[in-house]
Amino acid sequence: MRLKGGNTDELYKGDGRLKMAESLRDQHPDLCTVTWKFNRWQHHVNYDVFKKNKLIRKPNLKIKKGVNNYGMILKEINENTI
Repeated sequence: MRLKGGNTDELYKGDGRLKMAESLRDQHPDLCTVTWKFNRWQHHVNYDVFKKNKLIRKPNLKIKKGVNNYGMILKEINENTI
């Protein structure tokens, strides 16, 4: 959380937010609209069309019980570690 986010300088300067929202709307006109919210242009996606989708599992899928942390561990760091 110490580094600035990517693309922020290029994406959001000028009318970048509007262009991004319009691009998404052009790619998915059935789902996306461009709106003015929070004092800036935003894209709004209507996900209602996906409400009735049901999960279809593969016939041979075996899911192990328990939690899989994918080998990740929680490690405490301090200022000297960085």
